[in-house]
Amino acid sequence: MPAHGPVGDSVHRRADELLAHHRDRLAEMAAAVGAGAWTAYLVARTLPWTRRRRTLDDRPPYHRMLAVNDTALHLDLLAEQGRVATHRMGGVRHVDGGLIGGCMPAGTWRPARSDRAIQVPVRRSPPQ
Repeated sequence: MPAHGPVGDSVHRRADELLAHHRDRLAEMAAAVGAGAWTAYLVARTLPWTRRRRTLDDRPPYHRMLAVNDTALHLDLLAEQGRVATHRMGGVRHVDGGLIGGCMPAGTWRPARSDRAIQVPVRRSPPQ
């Protein structure tokens, strides 16, 4: 699996490394949501990117778009796991960390320029 790193002598070890990276990345994203980042873009801006740990703004525009999309997919997984809540407002999907002991209870949204929390409906998919 050299597409995400140098060729190694063990595909099993590399698979374990990728799974650990994915687990760590989910934890970083959950922490960003718990700290108040409420869109995939805002979460992506809090994270380091590439092995050189570059900021999102240091990446070319196309790579920024890929990073935000990757973040959105990770947030979908966190929502499926019940670790964050999501809802749409004004065509933008928002997340909150109420389910992970974050800044607000699930179903609450705080606008960027307000100290007042607003209750919004949160739809959760039934367990399958």
